[in-house]
Amino acid sequence: MNLLNFFPEGYEPTTSQSKTIDQIQTGFESSDVVILSAPTGSGKSFFANTIANSARKISKEKQEAIYSYDAFALDQHGDYQHHEPYPGHGALALTITKTLQDQYAKLFDCTILKGKSNYISTIDSQMDVEIESAVMPKKLLHAHRVNHECPYHNDRRDLLIDHFGSTNYKMFMNLPDHVKQRDYIICDEASELEEEIVSQYSCTIDYESLERVGIKTNKLKTDDHQSAYIWLDDLAQSLQEQKIYLQKNLQKKSSWSPRMQTRYKIINNIHSHVSICLTCWDSCEYVIEKSMYQASFTPLYVNELAQSVLSHGNKVLLMSATIIDHKSYAKSLGISNYTYIESESDFDPKRSPIYISKKYPLSRQTINTYLPRIINNIKSLLSHHPDVKGVIHTHTHDITQRVCDTLNDPRLLYREPGVSNEDILDQHNKSTEPTVLVSPSLTYGIDLKDDLARFQIVVKLPYLPLQNKRIKQLFEKDSEWYENKMLNTFVQSCGRATRGIDDHSCTYVLDGNVAKVLHRCKHKLPDHFIRRFA
Repeated sequence: MNLLNFFPEGYEPTTSQSKTIDQIQTGFESSDVVILSAPTGSGKSFFANTIANSARKISKEKQEAIYSYDAFALDQHGDYQHHEPYPGHGALALTITKTLQDQYAKLFDCTILKGKSNYISTIDSQMDVEIESAVMPKKLLHAHRVNHECPYHNDRRDLLIDHFGSTNYKMFMNLPDHVKQRDYIICDEASELEEEIVSQYSCTIDYESLERVGIKTNKLKTDDHQSAYIWLDDLAQSLQEQKIYLQKNLQKKSSWSPRMQTRYKIINNIHSHVSICLTCWDSCEYVIEKSMYQASFTPLYVNELAQSVLSHGNKVLLMSATIIDHKSYAKSLGISNYTYIESESDFDPKRSPIYISKKYPLSRQTINTYLPRIINNIKSLLSHHPDVKGVIHTHTHDITQRVCDTLNDPRLLYREPGVSNEDILDQHNKSTEPTVLVSPSLTYGIDLKDDLARFQIVVKLPYLPLQNKRIKQLFEKDSEWYENKMLNTFVQSCGRATRGIDDHSCTYVLDGNVAKVLHRCKHKLPDHFIRRFA
């Protein structure tokens, strides 16, 4: 079998893509896991679809069981009657953003599955599918789904049956284990897989939020693991009791108020995360943080938890624009046997130069002094690019707010509280004006090709916050891990604007620390990235 023969129909692979696909095929011949570092704009989604096209078809038994809903039948204890995993088929591409999912759907007309809150109930339009599942009689829900009348469960059905589909990591980890085995699991933006797993298996208890939704609990006063487990278990019972109470009240149509629905969602979300922590307590080294206002529980390592993703592919492709130190990366995910590939870039570095400033090195100690001067530099750069669109990577919400408060420029579209990246991206894409995105979280999965961004500004090198207890512990154990995380995000930030061979843009890095970092870490960074520095 020649994998290149399965390249998406209607497209012609570039020389670099052909070489990478050959390397992927060779890699899978010797190991079940391939880690691919491929530059932004190199067509990673085409690699995913090529692999999917080569995979086995679904078995008739599996297709019928999922389509008929027999695969989801429960026994008297509420467990799935079918315990054994159905055999793998096809491929799933896992992403971190809705934008990436939409990109897969647009390119390859594949099935995508989003969170339940994105689907309105077709039983009652006053609620979404999450609330529908809580308040509707089980017999009615079952009939509704078996008859393929629920939009969410129809998309879930199609994702599980179709040869190629895409969903986010959280949705994938929450799918029933026995139906999601695939020939290939493809992890897009895989450098962020650790963070996705940490998020899935973490829990933050905000005392004020609990009080607002009617849950009374004593504050956690210890970080002793056994005592903390007992405290969490007691909280889980209180949350479960309140969930049952709300479900009974929500089942009365007069009580389907938005306020009560929101209350149920908050309690259900907290209960889900608490339950996950309790289930994984003995297999994780949880980091416990407590304050007057909240308590949080975060897994220190994810090497065992990563199996919640990796074990469901007969073969796994982990791909990202850059994998800094692939040995440490693989170890963090519990991967011992793998093939590493670093793909070349077809792009001319002169078409996407990176300009750096050495003037204002930002840190916790210097940011109040230097940030006003950097904002003045942003103002000058906006004047230098008056008629084109761009993006400003701020790294933190605080920097975003300070830029917003200082610059009174109608071109700027801010990621503010209550405003999503999808909101400002949609406005940016539709506007005929030279708008500029300003956000701390447009680093991954954003395709600002051609006129959508002719320039970008990186305000601060994206170091993780050491105020976070987990990050601080990992930094103290391995400072290189900490720097590698920053480098991954930095390279990703610089890759949002030039997305094709004929595309062009320029990038400005205003944090004065960048020169020293490049000197110290040059050996870790891809050659195609280093060649972009002017």
